[in-house]
Amino acid sequence: MELVDRFLSTGTEASFADLFPVVYPQIVRYFSFRGFPNELSEEMAQDVMVAVFRKASSLRDRALFRPWLFKVAQNTMRQHLRRVQNDPNLRPLEDPSVRDREAANQIPQNEGFLDLIRILNEDERQVMILRYIEDLGYEEISAVLGIPLGTVKWKIFDSKSRICAHIRQHQMEHA
Repeated sequence: MELVDRFLSTGTEASFADLFPVVYPQIVRYFSFRGFPNELSEEMAQDVMVAVFRKASSLRDRALFRPWLFKVAQNTMRQHLRRVQNDPNLRPLEDPSVRDREAANQIPQNEGFLDLIRILNEDERQVMILRYIEDLGYEEISAVLGIPLGTVKWKIFDSKSRICAHIRQHQMEHA
């Protein structure tokens, strides 16, 4: 991506300002699809973008920008969850149902996909969201999650198989 290359080459505020409106919504969506309220998703996405601006110069391989970006987002989410868990004054994050988020108009699209992947385990859902909503490649998912490429491929294959079987069973029950 040209904007990423320009930012990584120059590291200037101007190049970051060009990159921000492209990357920021993706990161907000990353948090929203994990059940965080929109305001908190935006706040955490801002934290991610600050980290990107400050630490992008340490990135050795420009081709790994997207996996690195989502790894920063994942770490930001983990830090938030640890703070919530360790602070008795904060309420723990509740995992709202897709219908609750739809009613709150936080996810105007992809709710059908999110309904389908509810049958999967959390780690499988995460792989599927990174692949089909965030549009990351298999290698990028492997880098973000720190799991072998073969595991990513298997999780996607197995998840799709289980979803298809679930759809077929549901169709047979309602036929």
